[in-house]
Amino acid sequence: MRRTLVRSAVAALVAVVVTVPGGARPAQANIGSLLSPITQIYSTLAGGGQPEQVVRQVVTAVAGIRIDVLTHLERVPIAGVRACATRHVVELADLERLAPPAAQAWARDATACAALIDAHLQAAQVGPPQSTTAPPGDAKHTVDLLGLAVNVVGPIAMTARLHTRLGDGGLRQVLVGANTTVITKIQPYCTEWRQYEDDSNLFELWFQCLAYNYNWVTQFGVAQDFQGFILPPGCEPWHSCEETPGSPPVDKERIKFEATKHTSWVLARAVLPLR
Repeated sequence: MRRTLVRSAVAALVAVVVTVPGGARPAQANIGSLLSPITQIYSTLAGGGQPEQVVRQVVTAVAGIRIDVLTHLERVPIAGVRACATRHVVELADLERLAPPAAQAWARDATACAALIDAHLQAAQVGPPQSTTAPPGDAKHTVDLLGLAVNVVGPIAMTARLHTRLGDGGLRQVLVGANTTVITKIQPYCTEWRQYEDDSNLFELWFQCLAYNYNWVTQFGVAQDFQGFILPPGCEPWHSCEETPGSPPVDKERIKFEATKHTSWVLARAVLPLR
C-alpha cells in the first residue's frame, strides 16, 4: 500500500513537470560563472577605499570578465539595451582618460543605460514560476539576461559616478528595484513530497527546485534533497503518528541556489541588499 501511495504521488509530480510547455529553449548560458567577479566588484565599491584606487580596481576587474560579459550581452534581444550595455563595458577602460566634462557625460549615460534595463525588467511579462514559457516569446530568458546586464552596467555607472564625484543614491535605488524584479520574475519552482517505503517505518521528505530553464533529461537547473524520518512501529502514512527526524533538515536555500546557479537569480540574491 505504501509503495502505491508513493508511486501515485511521484507520478503526479512528474506529470506536472513534463507537461509544462517546453519546446525549443534558448541556449543555456552559464551566467552563474560571473557571480564571484561581479559580487567582488560590488564589494570593492562598498569597501570605502580611496576613490581613484577603487576606480582602478573596478576597471581592472571588468576588463578581466569583458569577453564573457560581451558574449552574454550578444544574446540580449532588446537592441537599445544590448547597444548601451556593450558600449559601456567596452569603453570603461578609457574612463580615466576622459576630460572631466566628458567623463561626467559618460557617467550619466551609463546611469541612463542602467535605468533603461530596469524599465525593461519592470515591463517584462512572465508566467508563474512553474511555467517555463510566457508571452511574449522567451520572456524569462530575457529577464535572465537583463539581470546580468544591469549588474554589469550598474557597477560601471557607480564607478563612473565615483570617478566624477557624482552621487549614486538614485542609481542604487534603481539597482535595488531591478534586482528585486529579477528575484521575483525568475524565481525557482519548488515543491515537497513524501516518499514511503514498503514494510518500513522510514520515510523521506523530499524538497526539489526547478530553475525557469530547467532540463529534466540533462538535470540542468534541477536540485533536490531529502530529510529522513522514522515512524513508530505499525504506523501507516495516513495515521497521525509522531515522526522522529532521522537526518538534518534540508537546506532549502542551498537547493534554490543550486537549481538556479546558472542564472542571474543567484546574482540578484547575492548583491542585495546594496550597501
